[in-house]
Amino acid sequence: MLDGTSVNFISRRDSHFRDFPPASASLAVVVPFFGHLPVWVRPYANRGWQFPAGSRKAGETIGEAAKRLLWDSTRLATPRLDLLGCLARNDNGRARVAYVYTCQSDRLSWVHERPVESVEVGVFIVPPKPVEADWCATLLEVAKRQRNGV
Repeated sequence: MLDGTSVNFISRRDSHFRDFPPASASLAVVVPFFGHLPVWVRPYANRGWQFPAGSRKAGETIGEAAKRLLWDSTRLATPRLDLLGCLARNDNGRARVAYVYTCQSDRLSWVHERPVESVEVGVFIVPPKPVEADWCATLLEVAKRQRNGV
C-alpha cells in the first residue's frame, strides 16, 4: 500500500493536516480494536500482518471506502469510524495520501462468516510477526494514545 522510503503520519490535530483534504486521499487504513486488542489482517499468505487498507472506488467517499475495506477484510461492522489523521508519501513528485481511521467492535463476526479479502485475521496482545511495514507500528501507537485520551 504505502511501501517506500518516507511515509509520514500527520495527526488530524496537526495544522498541516488541512493540506490533505478528504478529496486528496485515494487510500484508507483502519486500525480496528476488539476490546483493547487491535485486529490485524494478512491479505497475502507470504506477506506480513497489517491493518485493513486499500483504495477507494469511483464515487465513494474516503469514509465509505474505509467502512467497506473494514468489512471486506475483517467482517467487522462498526457504527462509527474515528479519524486519526493521514499517511503521506511523496512518490516521485506525486503525493499519495491515505486517511487513517480507528474503530471499536464488540463482536467478531468472522466466527460465522470468513472475510473475503484476507488470508488470516487475528487479535493479538503484542504485534504479530512479521509486520508488513513500519507504518503499522506507528499507527498502532497513535491509535492506542487516542484511545487513552493522550
